[in-house]
Amino acid sequence: MKRTTYINLLFFLGTAALILAAVVLRVALEAREVESKAAVNLAFGRVEQAIIYYDRAMHWYLPGAPHIRRSIEALTSIAEKAEQTGDVELALEAWRTLRSGLLASRSLYTPYPDVIRKCESRIADLVSHKFGKGPGDAGYDNAMIWQQASFRRYPGPNPFWATVAVLGFMGWVGSGFGLAYRAFPGDRGLKIKPAVLFGSLIVIFYALWIIGMMRA
Repeated sequence: MKRTTYINLLFFLGTAALILAAVVLRVALEAREVESKAAVNLAFGRVEQAIIYYDRAMHWYLPGAPHIRRSIEALTSIAEKAEQTGDVELALEAWRTLRSGLLASRSLYTPYPDVIRKCESRIADLVSHKFGKGPGDAGYDNAMIWQQASFRRYPGPNPFWATVAVLGFMGWVGSGFGLAYRAFPGDRGLKIKPAVLFGSLIVIFYALWIIGMMRA
């Protein structure tokens, strides 16, 4: 690989890394701000307001981010304490917020499926107890069936759009390499046709990546 092409390739990789770092930094800062507001509201007993802020924190999703785990733990704690004190509506609000926050973060996969199943189990039980005393009671059993059916309306990620997102990302990265290698060959300057071709492919594959992520 000629020196100029190598420099162009490094420039492309460096630019991509900076863009990614900027996105991650923004997500981290926004999540930290709303999580801090949630903790303050919880400390002062404003539980419902805290739930709102924890929900917002979860929507700033990054795989493995610590604020997601802390928000899950906080909402779970709120829900369980509400159940212990008999505040069913508050418990339902916390469980539903936790479940919807995780489902809203789906892309190529569904995060924390075990937590989602726990939320659905507690929601179904709490709602069903409004219609009957427990398992074996017709009102409870019918409500439980309805609740479980309603949860099945939310399928996992769409395989087709998940594939589109993966291929779009791979194509975007590959087109960047192609632009650096083909449009700037050595010391001969810019080659227009490869630049237009790979520049167009970068735009197309980037669009496919984003669309796939939104619809997966």
